[in-house]
Amino acid sequence: MINKIELVFVILFLCVIGCNNKNIKKEITPNVTSKVSFMDLVDNLPSLELPYTMYCGLNESFPWIDDLDKRLVEYLPENVIVAGKLPVNNDFVYIIYGEIGGIIYPYLNIYNQNGEKIDSIYLHSSWCAADEWERTSTTTTINKDFSISMTDTSEYIHYLDAETYITDSIVVKRKVMQLMNSGLYQNVSFDSLKIQ
Repeated sequence: MINKIELVFVILFLCVIGCNNKNIKKEITPNVTSKVSFMDLVDNLPSLELPYTMYCGLNESFPWIDDLDKRLVEYLPENVIVAGKLPVNNDFVYIIYGEIGGIIYPYLNIYNQNGEKIDSIYLHSSWCAADEWERTSTTTTINKDFSISMTDTSEYIHYLDAETYITDSIVVKRKVMQLMNSGLYQNVSFDSLKIQ
């Protein structure tokens, strides 16, 4: 039978072991760093100066962010170049970035303040290319009122000899998107005009 003194020693021994185990667990547990909010990351992005015009992709003179916070990458597609954000004052965030390919393909992603992607818009409606029958180009402007104007020009041609060609016709297509009160973009017009 255990007397009172032995019982006290057993309880003290168990308390010491329990306290030591708690300390060991604290030492093994890695330090958890506080997560930076999406809005804190976005606050460090520069606002783009508007109007801004992109011709056949994002221009070489586009102000790429060299020291982009790597934590922002988890909100974007892989291997993109970030240009900045639109200076829109509402509950959404508008980030302009480019995907590298034949050109730097321009995109606008719209996020809520938690970093959830709400919409993604490809900022050209066509491509830039040329062959022996057609030469195409595309231009997009983000205006001061945040509307987006996309203009595609197709020049249809035929060659008379190895160096000389004649323009048969030119077709210009224009699409305009407006930033709505909802914070999202909507197509508001589409025009097509044949010249010649």
